Amino acid sequence: MERTHDEPEPDRTPHENSLFSEPADVEHCRADYENGAADRAAAYDKWSEGSR
Repeated sequence: MERTHDEPEPDRTPHENSLFSEPADVEHCRADYENGAADRAAAYDKWSEGSR
């Protein structure tokens, strides 16, 4: 495969990390956990498909 040098460089600008910008208190942790419920369910469904 031939390498081309005409491709633009990817954006390597640092972005703010939300883990460090929010306080680590019980309310924020609970909200974060609740917001991830759909992701956890989807991950479990995907994982359990391979176990059948």
